[in-house]
Amino acid sequence: MEKLSDGEHQAKAMNISTRGVYFATDIILSVGEAVEVLLEMPKRVTGVKADLRRFTGRVTHIESKNMPQGHSGIGVQLLYYEHDLVKIRDDLS
Repeated sequence: MEKLSDGEHQAKAMNISTRGVYFATDIILSVGEAVEVLLEMPKRVTGVKADLRRFTGRVTHIESKNMPQGHSGIGVQLLYYEHDLVKIRDDLS
């Protein structure tokens, strides 16, 4: 993403599957908290050409062991997604 708006944070996924994503961040989150995640889903996960999807998810676990200072590993269960590339790209502009 080129530009983040207030309340948005960028992180790189460390692990991704069809059911969840795991990433490191310095944002303080709580287990059970609802989050919105914009992901570029790789072909190896979806079986089709890589594309952007906006997911609503729930934080399932948080760990600080083996993480850089001030960061936590966040596991998010992906509950559902919006697959409207035009709308998502317009929102990023």
